[in-house]
Amino acid sequence: MNVSKRIEALLKAVAKRMNNRLSKVSTRTKKYWLIVTGCSMAMLCLLTTIAPFTNVKTVTPIPVEKIITTVIPPVEDPLLSPEDLDMLRDFKHVMDSLKIHDLETYQGILQGREGLLDSVELLLRWHQ
Repeated sequence: MNVSKRIEALLKAVAKRMNNRLSKVSTRTKKYWLIVTGCSMAMLCLLTTIAPFTNVKTVTPIPVEKIITTVIPPVEDPLLSPEDLDMLRDFKHVMDSLKIHDLETYQGILQGREGLLDSVELLLRWHQ
């Protein structure tokens, strides 16, 4: 803990010293150095951005033989098996029946699982 207090004290001392030195400089000089520093940083950023595009000689093209093309075939198999789809359809049918005949059990099943029926419906729509 003592070390952190010493570091903070040193940081405050450096900041105070820099503030004292900066307060001795005129406003005109501060503006001048702000403009010079801003322009030089803008030029540096601009040169860093443009430089890779201006030096074309260093870019070597990749030979056509080295280019590997990959084609990812679309998935044709369904993500769910027919048994899983039947199970989802049966579950949806049971839940619809419970909603009509036994609302208390229906609400008890869905308590804490608000998106369950939406997910089942979405899966069934994807596989139609």
